[in-house]
Order: sequence, then C-alpha cells, then structure tokens
Amino acid sequence: MKLVLFELEGCIFDVEDFWMELHKVYGTMREGRILTQRYQKTNNARLVDLVINGLWKKKNAMYLYHLIDQIKYVDLVKENFPKIKEAGFKTAIITDAPSELAQKAKKELEVDFVLNNIIRINNGRLSGEYVWTVSPDNKLEHLSEICLKEGISLSDVIFVGKKNSDIKLANSAGFSIAFRCSDQELKSACSKVIDSGFLDLVEEIKKYL
Repeated sequence: MKLVLFELEGCIFDVEDFWMELHKVYGTMREGRILTQRYQKTNNARLVDLVINGLWKKKNAMYLYHLIDQIKYVDLVKENFPKIKEAGFKTAIITDAPSELAQKAKKELEVDFVLNNIIRINNGRLSGEYVWTVSPDNKLEHLSEICLKEGISLSDVIFVGKKNSDIKLANSAGFSIAFRCSDQELKSACSKVIDSGFLDLVEEIKKYL
C-alpha cells in the first residue's frame, strides 16, 4: 500500500455533516433538511443550487469562517497523523466539503493531495456561486487521477471512511477501513472496522506498508 485516502468529516474532523452545521449557523436548518431529503439522492446539483444560490446567497461569510475555527479534529488526529507519513505513505482527502475546511487539514496535517469544493465569496458575503468539483458520484474518478499521477493502482490505496455514500471507494481500494462508522452497509463493504481511537487506526494502517 502506498496511499491513504481519508474521508474528511468524521475521520479527520469531529463533525458528521459540515453542511448541516452551516445550516445551523445561518438559521436555515429547517429548509435545509427539507431540501436535503427531497434532492440529495436524486438531484444533488439542484440541492446545491437551492442552498448556495438560494438560502445562503449574500449571507455574511464571517459565520462560515467562525464555524471552521470552531470545528475540532477527531481526538489524537493532530498528534498521530504525522506517523502515517513517517511510515512512508502519501495521504489524500477527497471531500465535497468547502475549501475552507479541507485546506485547514491540508495545511495543518500536511496532506499530500486535497480535492474539495469552493463557495465563492465577494466582499465578505457568499456570492451564490459554487465551484462543484467533488460529488459522491465522482470521488473514485478523482482518486484514479491521483493514482495515475503517482504511478500506482487502486489496489495500492487504503481508504478510511464512515459514510455510506463512499461505498464505491471502499469497494475499489486495495484495503478499506470503516472508522467510527454506524452505517452497516459501509461496514460490510470494508475490509476492517475500527470503532476505537485514531491511534488504533494508524497502527492498523502501518501493517499494510
């Protein structure tokens, strides 16, 4: 194994759903839940447009930045993430979370590859424009591109996740770990299930160098 790919939410940062947290701070939780239930599984593009260009357009970006500052890492991530790189692995994050959260992990943990989405901000407010690079449907495509650049195959990848939307990644990677996961479908798709702490996860990853 040569590359470890992490889900950002729940595996790196201690947040289950960043978008719902942002709905909370913008006071749009009720509308956000309704739209998510209506469109998430059938028309993600429509959901994004109705939220970013509808509910959140012209909202003060200060609340987004404040939320990013408040979100904490999963226990022991900052202390033990470097051990993965020291063991010789490269690391990656592919997430549909916005750049502010993903780039925080890239900078502070020195992640090698990070792909994320972008909420455009003009004059301190959300513009209504969203650069939608990553979706649950294309994460495997992005991972394949990273593998091509690195000259490795998907069988050289360890995937760490906790969302059932990432089952395709779990099935495609050489080894997959469901970390602190409550979704039975993802657990069944993964090679290993770890419900304990991040240090145990790191020790498991190091077995496959």
